[in-house]
Amino acid sequence: MPAGDTVASPRLFELAGRRLGVVVKADLPEAAYWASLSYLNTRDDPENLKIVDPYYRSVLNKLTYEQKLQLVERLERQVRQD
Repeated sequence: MPAGDTVASPRLFELAGRRLGVVVKADLPEAAYWASLSYLNTRDDPENLKIVDPYYRSVLNKLTYEQKLQLVERLERQVRQD
C-alpha cells in the first residue's frame, strides 16, 4: 500500500466487468484493498478475480474465498445501481 493509505481510507477506483461490458466507479472504505480491481467472469467463480494494477496484485492472494465472494456481490450491486 502507498504510504499514508490504510484499509479504511476511501479511494475512488474503477472496476471493469468484461462480461457486463461496463466500468463501475465506486468509493468504498476498503478502497486501499480494492484499488484497480477488475472482475472478469466472476459470477461463476470468485477465484477469477484479477487485479489490473501490478502494485496491488499480491493483495488478492491475501483474501479468503468468502472475502472475494463478498466483493463480487458488492460489485454486482454497484453495477445494478449505476
